[in-house]
Amino acid sequence: MCFQEKGKLKHAIVSPQPGETENISSFKIGSHPNIYILDTPGVLPPQILDDEVCSKLALTGHASAIIWWGSTILPDIC
Repeated sequence: MCFQEKGKLKHAIVSPQPGETENISSFKIGSHPNIYILDTPGVLPPQILDDEVCSKLALTGHASAIIWWGSTILPDIC
């Protein structure tokens, strides 16, 4: 990293609690080709590690159902 770039560093604030990221922000991590990472508000909490469950919830539009983990909506989807 060159001296001029040091003042332009950006970073994402992270938290295990929902609501920390409120807006979409991008971070350039490479050039030729340009590569960006997008920091977006979370959709699924980090404690759900089962990819199949997360995929089913996202595909059926029920991602918000994770808030009520263990409620009656999950057995109907899975």
